[in-house]
Amino acid sequence: MTSRLQRWAPAATGVVLWLAAGLSAGYWGLQLLGRSPAVPVPPPASQPVAPDTGLVARALGALGAGAAGVPDDAAPAAGDARYVLQGVVGDRGDGVAALIAVAGRPARPFRVGMAVDEGLVLHSVQGRIARLAPSTRAAPTVELRLPDPAS
Repeated sequence: MTSRLQRWAPAATGVVLWLAAGLSAGYWGLQLLGRSPAVPVPPPASQPVAPDTGLVARALGALGAGAAGVPDDAAPAAGDARYVLQGVVGDRGDGVAALIAVAGRPARPFRVGMAVDEGLVLHSVQGRIARLAPSTRAAPTVELRLPDPAS
């Protein structure tokens, strides 16, 4: 039995070494032939597009003049015109939020009790009406309405 093993050991070693040499040569040949020149990645073609708040508000249910987007550089108007109700999101329970644009900035969702502006909180939301009140008083002082869908 040992004579048989002694006879096949050099042959098996030679086959393994030639197989390893062939695989190594094939690998390095593919590495040299398969390389392409490095191509730099071009920079993005343009700046990211800002979302249109008017379209978002209309998609969430606001219609008419209240859904129009207000430019970011618009000067804030005095009184109620400073706040624009652009939509109401959620169910009629605790999950309701009002989309309110403050002083020409893009609309943000506010839940009841959250501060909308300095010293002013969202008091209540009922249907298409949102009421704002000073944080020190419970009586609402500003009432924001969404336009009727028919208009």
